Formats: sequence, structure tokens, C-alpha cells
Amino acid sequence: MMIQKEELYIAENNPLVSSGCVDKRDNFNIINNMVKKAMQTKEYSFTVMYEPVEEGGYTVTVPSLPGCITEGDTLEQARLMARDAIKLYCESLLKDREIIPQIDEEMLVGRLNVELKLAKA
Repeated sequence: MMIQKEELYIAENNPLVSSGCVDKRDNFNIINNMVKKAMQTKEYSFTVMYEPVEEGGYTVTVPSLPGCITEGDTLEQARLMARDAIKLYCESLLKDREIIPQIDEEMLVGRLNVELKLAKA
């Protein structure tokens, strides 16, 4: 919820305060509650995949957010870029009133060796 400028103006210039019906502390609580509502947050958890690239650095993908891909020159930079990319992706979803995808179970990432018969040249 975003606080509209008009709402904040009304709360700050509450006529009930000037008339003595509501004291300044109550008015402060009205504004404080509006700010708290506007700043409610929820923490989400995403699986991210860091893939080293030949030129150096890492490409980062987020499997549950299709097309959410970024990169960084170092692992730390890749993490920061991934956090920023996820945040922007999710903000876009929320702006469009779409649901942020959540995976009920943690994704498992592993490595498998597969033996293949090679064709003779």
C-alpha cells in the first residue's frame, strides 16, 4: 500500500487536532500507522544457480523466475546482482498484480555422470 500525498497531508493537518478533539500524539499514531502499512514487507527465498563462465565471473539464473538472469565479475558481485535482479523482477510482478512464484519444496541441485558410447570416426 502506498501512502498518497493527500492522505499524509490530511493526517498532518487533521482539523481534529486543531479543534482539540484529538491530541497531537493521536495524530502522530495515525501517521505512524499509515507509514507502517505502506512499509509492510515479506521475505521470499529463491534458489539461484551460479555458473562460472570461461571469460571469468559468473552467470546467475533463478529457476523459479523465468528470464531472470544476471552476471557478476566475482561471486560476491554476482550475489549482489542476483539480489537486485530478483527484487526488480518481483516488483514488476507486484506492479502488474501477478503472483510471485514460490516453490513449496527446496530445489535440489546435483551433478550426474553419464557414460555414452561414442561413434567411431
